[in-house]
Amino acid sequence: MAERGRRPTDRAKVIRGARWRALRLEAEDAIAENRVDVEGVLAIDRWLAHREGDTVENLCAEDVLSFFAGSVSPVPIAKLLRGLHAIDARHPDLPVLSRAMELRSRSYRPAKETRARSRTPKVSVETRELPPEWLEALDAMRSGERRGCRCPAPSIVVTIETKLRQLAFSTRGAGLAIDFSIPSLSALVHAMLARDLASRTIESTLGKLLTFGTYTGAPAPVLEAIADERRLHDRRASMAGKNKERFLLRSGLTLDDVARAALDRHRAARVGTDPRERHHDWMRAALSGFVICRPLRPLDVRTCIIGQHLRRDSEGWLLFKRTRKNDYKAVGRMWDICTPFLDGAILLGADESRFWEMYDRAEGRPLLADRQGEALSDNWATEQSRACLGFGIGILRTLWHDHCAEVGDARAVETALALCGQYDPRTAAHYRTAAGERDRMARAQDLLGDIIEGLGGSTP
Repeated sequence: MAERGRRPTDRAKVIRGARWRALRLEAEDAIAENRVDVEGVLAIDRWLAHREGDTVENLCAEDVLSFFAGSVSPVPIAKLLRGLHAIDARHPDLPVLSRAMELRSRSYRPAKETRARSRTPKVSVETRELPPEWLEALDAMRSGERRGCRCPAPSIVVTIETKLRQLAFSTRGAGLAIDFSIPSLSALVHAMLARDLASRTIESTLGKLLTFGTYTGAPAPVLEAIADERRLHDRRASMAGKNKERFLLRSGLTLDDVARAALDRHRAARVGTDPRERHHDWMRAALSGFVICRPLRPLDVRTCIIGQHLRRDSEGWLLFKRTRKNDYKAVGRMWDICTPFLDGAILLGADESRFWEMYDRAEGRPLLADRQGEALSDNWATEQSRACLGFGIGILRTLWHDHCAEVGDARAVETALALCGQYDPRTAAHYRTAAGERDRMARAQDLLGDIIEGLGGSTP
């Protein structure tokens, strides 16, 4: 792809301009310490050029919004604000820029949020439908208030809320009152069995509910019943083995297969005639290309925002994302093999000469979006992965941990953890399947290089 003329990669060249005289020393330090990227330097340069010819003496937020009137997204203001703060944290324009950013962020979200329809059957109620005492306990957990046990981590509280919503849905479906009782919990277990959920999933759900029951001081018989049922499903899970391990033994899926699936979707999108299906193929290709290189959890992938968490420069894509579950800072340049697929999610079939125009238009929307630029349904990524690969996108983490275990050194394990957004080396053992049970792929970068060859060595 041709480089964007107005995005030079030489930051030092940009700050040589006369308009940078007052900031040049601070900017040189920021560049040397890599505190400001190319996007930030260019945003400041445009702002300084504007301020040179500006006759306004008392800058206000409305003046800033007028300058950024060409975009309804808060992202361009955020770039300027972030870059300027990195260079000079006491710059006099920062308070006004912050106020403008706040105003633009408020107006950016549509008044009425819409959600794409999902084919996944509904299995939970809305949070507002939970009993008041449950909502109050969840709030207490979030605030760190200690009750029957120590407060769970914030990410666990989110999961507990989800399980309570499922409990309420199953209880209501069984014609029972929504409460934390043995009949209600039994209704949930029967519903999970009817959905053919894995024993490990049921065991994990019961574990979260046991934590909630202990925290809220549920009656001892209820807690004992949950613990007994949890032990039952733990034993079943141990005897059956991991679901994903059985799947991999049966299917023989490799990272090379995932790469080919991404390429197939990319090719289908290029020749498709149905607008809706073609758009979804661009999104499917982007999803597969992304998770091959950074197999994050579905929620983290779904909430990746163009221009905020995923940014493009003349060299490729960069990721800046904190994971929801463990607050892992996933930062760095994406592999070149991802570029055609992520670019495809921006161009959507348009000529590559329009890329930067389309990129500017896409800033502020999710990577995985419908044709109106709204986020696809919560379960969309999981549904597409299951339809295409036979399993959810979490299988990519197992494939990477298996491959790195085959390499056989600590550095390889660290690489797998970094790719998957994980900290603890013990996590690697959890994701690996039994060694020797199936053929391993060769080193990933070499195999995945087939993608570029399949694309003819060029971006879309």
